[in-house]
Amino acid sequence: LEDRTPFDIGGALLRDWLLDPDTGTLIAEWPSADEERQALVVGETFSPLLGKNHDAWRESEKGVFIDRSLPREDGAARAVYCWSRWPNDPVHWWTDVATRAFLASTDRRLDDLPIRTSQPTAWQRDALAALGIDLDRIWSPQRDEKSLVRIGKCYFGGALTFGPRDRVSLDESLAEAARVAREHLGSQAHPGGSQWIFAPQVPEAARRILNQDELDAVLREFGITVLSPDLSFAELVHSFETADVVVSLSGGGMFGTLFTPAGASVVELQPPSFLLTTGRALSSLGGRHHHIVACPTPNDASDASQGPFSDDIEVPCAALRSLLESLAAVDLR
Repeated sequence: LEDRTPFDIGGALLRDWLLDPDTGTLIAEWPSADEERQALVVGETFSPLLGKNHDAWRESEKGVFIDRSLPREDGAARAVYCWSRWPNDPVHWWTDVATRAFLASTDRRLDDLPIRTSQPTAWQRDALAALGIDLDRIWSPQRDEKSLVRIGKCYFGGALTFGPRDRVSLDESLAEAARVAREHLGSQAHPGGSQWIFAPQVPEAARRILNQDELDAVLREFGITVLSPDLSFAELVHSFETADVVVSLSGGGMFGTLFTPAGASVVELQPPSFLLTTGRALSSLGGRHHHIVACPTPNDASDASQGPFSDDIEVPCAALRSLLESLAAVDLR
């Protein structure tokens, strides 16, 4: 590790590390007599998919390790690390990729370095362009790369911890990036009246709402507009920046609340397995009022094979209706 870089007080310059381009995992060679500790993975970058490309990895309290010597790589590259282990989740992608790339793009010391990340989708490219990032700087694998790349100098923004990462790290830099993107796209005039929207899950989400018809009836009752999951980045920003009330399931659907104005209300439909504070933290970054409606999971709706964040849920529509009625009463006053 070298001196911290200006673009992030928690950033560091890593020398002579290895990158798995297929997953974005950063790996340090770990000299040790113990053959099971010859590679140490930065927990902030760890991806479970790493095991697809290399020999089995294992977790312990001290870190995540690959169980054999790493291949030797010739040459060295210099890059700004902007990767996400969950690139299809908007909150993780905005935190790990977009915000890091934005902060690096404002640092003159890093102007000549490519931004190393996964291949962005059209939506993600639009978001990066809205942040004023030169897309020619994006350096992505054109195909799955199954060999490790040695990085001579890698600028990494964020806290360096070892072992698996428990949650996404949120700070004011996310809100600053959102403000810049919103200004770049041009502010949308408020159409008048009270604007209430429902943000659905991202298309890749595995969780189902078992009483979807009942929830749809409540949304219609309060005149809540259901956003399309296929909105462009600009359309999403404009939809949220004029919203007075946002209803969304925990997870990637909460991303748009970064663009919601201060004083707006956010209603998070929270499954029991999602007891993280990500949604509340996003609201607090912009001075929004955050409300949680706990959504139970039926005993037979848990799919352990899909992980804890794929449980099907039932929305307690009576509790949701009561909360929306109280918000409507405040709005009318």
